[in-house]
Amino acid sequence: MALEFELAGSQIDGARDYQEDAFLITNLTDANGKPSALVVIADGMGGHAAGNVASNMAVQAFNKHVSANYPSENPSEILEQAVIKANNSIKETVAETPALSGMGCTMVAAILEDGKMWWASVGDSHCYLVRDRELTKRMLIIVMVVFWTEWKPMAHR
Repeated sequence: MALEFELAGSQIDGARDYQEDAFLITNLTDANGKPSALVVIADGMGGHAAGNVASNMAVQAFNKHVSANYPSENPSEILEQAVIKANNSIKETVAETPALSGMGCTMVAAILEDGKMWWASVGDSHCYLVRDRELTKRMLIIVMVVFWTEWKPMAHR
């Protein structure tokens, strides 16, 4: 049985006066002309400066990089570079506007292509898979952690 993806987006406002989340679904085309997609979800860090700004910046920078470099024979590399681009966009904004110091977000993103999925997660945003009506949290061998000024791979425990 082929793997199928159904994509939709919605945001629930919740009890807060404002949300610090951002998401984006971008329709892509793979190297064979078949439909594929990028899904990005970022969660601004509540209680920190401008979490909503950070999450929106991260989503936009991530999308821009993937859209400019996809399709590729190495989607994992595109995702890794997109994480770096998203982090750098936040870092550069903080350097220009010190009042935003401390802003950040967590993020999870996936490229969906021809029955395959590649994903990256930053912080405590996770990717979940539903298979045979079972929900499982997908764990990465390498977890990328963004520290606003640098990133470094951290081995999975």
